[in-house]
Amino acid sequence: MSNNNTNEFLLPQYIYDKNKQNSKETYYHLYSRDSSHSYVFTPTQESVSYVIKKINKTDLIVNIGLKFIKIAYKNPKLLKLIPNINLVELSIKSKFKFDVAILSHRCVLISLHKKKVWKFPTNENNNYTKKKLSDVNIPSKVNVPEIYVNNTNESEYIVEEYITGSVLNSIRKQKNLFLSAFENLSHLHIDNLQKFETTDLITEIESYNDLKPSDLQLCLMIAENLGLPEYVYKSNIHGDFHTGNIIQSKNKLYIIDWENYEFDYIIRDIYRAILIESYNTQNKGLFVNMVYGSKKEFYLIQEEIFNSSFEYTSNYENRFEGLPILYLLLELNRIPKDSKLNRFIYEILKDIQSEYLADGSYI
Repeated sequence: MSNNNTNEFLLPQYIYDKNKQNSKETYYHLYSRDSSHSYVFTPTQESVSYVIKKINKTDLIVNIGLKFIKIAYKNPKLLKLIPNINLVELSIKSKFKFDVAILSHRCVLISLHKKKVWKFPTNENNNYTKKKLSDVNIPSKVNVPEIYVNNTNESEYIVEEYITGSVLNSIRKQKNLFLSAFENLSHLHIDNLQKFETTDLITEIESYNDLKPSDLQLCLMIAENLGLPEYVYKSNIHGDFHTGNIIQSKNKLYIIDWENYEFDYIIRDIYRAILIESYNTQNKGLFVNMVYGSKKEFYLIQEEIFNSSFEYTSNYENRFEGLPILYLLLELNRIPKDSKLNRFIYEILKDIQSEYLADGSYI
């Protein structure tokens, strides 16, 4: 295993400790198969166990089997034998004593021992830094870790308490737990609820969307024909609410990962988890069936989400099958254009169009 510092540029420069000459610590650098995330971690069983759980395990299990992964927990150096994994040794001097760093569009440092999570932009030009962090205002009824926002001239980052527990991994298999977490999150939505005409949302979608004009207009026509509410609502939202950000700890559910907190449309919190589960399983049908399948699993889960939400309580008797389509179009305006999730949303919209056009009863 060779020593290589060439990948240090992936870490924000201001996390380095340039004053302590002897604060050198050795880490391994692990890249996931699709290169969308990189992991820097200490060569300990605890850190390796954490990283393996974060990586999409499906590809690893196909290549080497579950038993080998369990062995790698106990001997981190065995990771270099895993196909498609690039493992190099790094020496890093940091102001933060972290066990694991996750690098993607942001940098997340995790101290498994101090129970802290630091979240940074990866570089000064990242869009994440352009949206200035402000103190998050979360009602006390919402179960969250302790959160601190550092907003100084030197750097901006969020510190969250590290919650030890079990992360939810499936809406379908853990439906009741997921719905309980969403009901808890609804206390955030009701705290600053504001009503907007749906036509305002459509105008925003039309202004910034990169879909071909013909595809965009077809999607909007389908949404309108399936049914849309007269109004949609904005409030303070989590911004990345899905099962991976829900932790069960000591019979209590916590909602973590709050750096995407902002004032925006509540439908982003309503449908994000279903989109992410569809993406993680690469099953577009989960989302498509929610639109068209009145007796399909996710359609029924969507109804239960609305029952837990304050957003449409007053006129819930109406049907809004077109609303998930508006969410997808809105999300295309919110996520990086070159991301895999962006391309996955395009594919879902194509399937929605195809099914609509193939069934004359919708026309």
